Amino acid sequence: MARPPLKYKRKVKPSKVLPPDLIRGFYEKDVDTLKEVSRWLDKNGLTILFTLEEAYGDERVYLDNDGYIYIGTDKIPKKDWLKKCIHRYSPGLLIQATDEKWVSKKMFAMLKKLADVV
Repeated sequence: MARPPLKYKRKVKPSKVLPPDLIRGFYEKDVDTLKEVSRWLDKNGLTILFTLEEAYGDERVYLDNDGYIYIGTDKIPKKDWLKKCIHRYSPGLLIQATDEKWVSKKMFAMLKKLADVV
């Protein structure tokens, strides 16, 4: 379960990546279920998020020690990818980011803030 922390990470809704039979145990913090969740994420998490177009392939999906599911990478995602992700949350926010010429780090910070609402 414990892995070295990634520099750029954001939370993922458990319902997006976990099968229904693991969700209840995940929220109840059942130790055996959390081990299974960790294995499930290692095997299937990135594939599922890639299929949902929420990952671009250079990332890792994992269960952190704080009990949340994260997707992250050591390198900041490309600006075009960040724009696409921000557009999913709010097209108006993307317009603001474009008009104000946000840099990649600011876009990622906003995306992380939006994902932390999970």
